[in-house]
Amino acid sequence: MFCDGMRLLLFFLIVLLTGCGTLMPQDEIAEVEPMDPGLFLGTVVAINPDFHFVIVDASNAFAIPEGQKAAVRRDTLEIGRVEFEKERTGQFAAARILEGELQKGDRIYLKR
Repeated sequence: MFCDGMRLLLFFLIVLLTGCGTLMPQDEIAEVEPMDPGLFLGTVVAINPDFHFVIVDASNAFAIPEGQKAAVRRDTLEIGRVEFEKERTGQFAAARILEGELQKGDRIYLKR
């Protein structure tokens, strides 16, 4: 649909528009959930439902390979799945929405 250059430009634009004010506070990231959902990869900070992708603050994850699929959780429920793209700027990574209606603050986990 879009060329790589256009997708990259759109990715950077969304990262710039989200700003630091939308990041989840660190004390919320450290919450312990009753069930082990898997390895925490990051938090959704921006969503583009028209193009079916999200921007993830992946500052807790060292490296997420292109094509990595992961579960999306809200509270204790798994509500969707994403697949990471190669686009990454600093702590932010782009991921394609595979299923689910995602919201800012949803958490991304790699199942064990």
